[in-house]
Formats: sequence, C-alpha cells, structure tokens
Amino acid sequence: VSPLKLPTDAWWVWVALFFADDLAYYAYHRGHHRIRLFWATHVVHHSSQHYNLSTALRQDWAPFSATLFWMPSALLFPPWMIFLAIAWNLLYQFTLHTEAVDKYPRWIEAVFNTPSHHRVHHGSQQQYLDRNYAGILIIWDRLFGTFEPEGERVRYGLTKNIETFNPVRVAYHEFAAIARDVSAARTWRERLGYIFMGPGWQPAGASQALSVSFLGLLRKPRSTSTGSSAEPTIGSPSSFSSPSFGPRPDSTNSASARSAGSRRASPASTSV
Repeated sequence: VSPLKLPTDAWWVWVALFFADDLAYYAYHRGHHRIRLFWATHVVHHSSQHYNLSTALRQDWAPFSATLFWMPSALLFPPWMIFLAIAWNLLYQFTLHTEAVDKYPRWIEAVFNTPSHHRVHHGSQQQYLDRNYAGILIIWDRLFGTFEPEGERVRYGLTKNIETFNPVRVAYHEFAAIARDVSAARTWRERLGYIFMGPGWQPAGASQALSVSFLGLLRKPRSTSTGSSAEPTIGSPSSFSSPSFGPRPDSTNSASARSAGSRRASPASTSV
C-alpha cells in the first residue's frame, strides 16, 4: 500500500510509528468530540456515571470513521504495523480508567496520559468538557491547547445522562437524535449542520461555512460564552469556535439539545 518501503527492522521506524499513531489517535479522538456524526458513535464511551476498568470496554458499535484518521499513516507504514500500533495504544488506555491511582510523579504526568488526565476527559463539569484527548502522550493536548489538570473531584457521565441500561439505546440514541433533527430541518445547510457540525450546533449558527468545519480540529478550543448553548457536546467539544466552530446559540429546540445523551446542558438549565 505504501509508496515508501521503510525498513521494518529499523528501530527508528518503530519510533516514528509510535508518534504517528499517537498523533492520529489524538486527531481521531478530538474529531469524535467535535463532529456530531462521529460523536454519535463515541458517546457510548462517555455514558457511564462510574469510572473503572469496565468503562474502557464501553466501545462504539459503529467504528466506521476510524480509517479516515489513520490513512496518512498508510503512506509510510504497512497495515500490520498500523494495526499493531492501534492495539498497543488501546491497551495502554485501558489502564487509565481507574480511580485507584491518584497521580504519578510529576515528570510522568507532564509527558504521558495518566488516570488523572483521563478522569478529566470523562468529567461532566464545565471546566472538564472538551479536554485531554490524548492516547499515550499528553503532549498533544499541551501543544494544541486542550489540556486541563485534575482539580475539582470529577463527576462522570454526560451533562444530561440517558438513564437507561438498554444497550441498543445507549449505542444508538444519538443517531436517532440526528435523524429527528435532520427530518425537521428546513434547508440542506441545516441538514448538513446537524450532521457535521458540533453536537450542540443550531441553525442560528449556520452562517459559518461547513466547508471549513474540519479546520477547527487542531485549533485551541474557546471557552463557551455566556450567551451560547453549552449543550451536548460530547465529553468534548467546547463547541466549534469561529470561524470553524462557532459558539452554540441559546436555542435548544433540536433533538440534540433534548437528547439525554448530550454532554452539555443548555444555559437555561441547571449547570453541572
């Protein structure tokens, strides 16, 4: 597949693979918090109100989007190396889902993703939303402005929890919400916005071009303004800040805004 034939027995190739895979995972994870269609597959991982090793096993049932983020790696590495790197990254992350570890020595916390950093990612408080997307190295969050240290005790789950153990609803409720919003949309711009913009996107913000929405994936997220809807975004998106991800408007009429699976609550609702 790769036009380049890198020597698979060279140590530096494996080092390059490690960094390429970890950066690809960061982009993948951030994208799945900032693009609603992708969030619909990922929300299941954030739906637990508990945090332990079993939380790591809450994986999506529709992993159709992962290939997009690892395609650049296929230009350099053979598929078997890419899949191996994905596997070791996920195995490392399994160990992060625990409250049994407080914090590691400072130098480890500075470089690596740790249970403390990942607890923040699963938090439903405002200051913890859209933070700490790292796989193995936390340096990507530090570089791209999405890092948040653990402070206040974390409350896990979504900002509005779905209150069900039905596995089908847990896995697909956000897809149903997208379908309701799209069916109620009045224009194609609105339909595309409900699918590809942030989880809390509303038509009032449709003036922002959808064509540049993906450019915001590596932008430093902005804190949600008082007048914007801090709605459902996955344990993620601080929302799409302009020009790509604009603050979310106050309106909460969409199915996404009503969705019990949303990670953000409307400003009119009780803050978490």
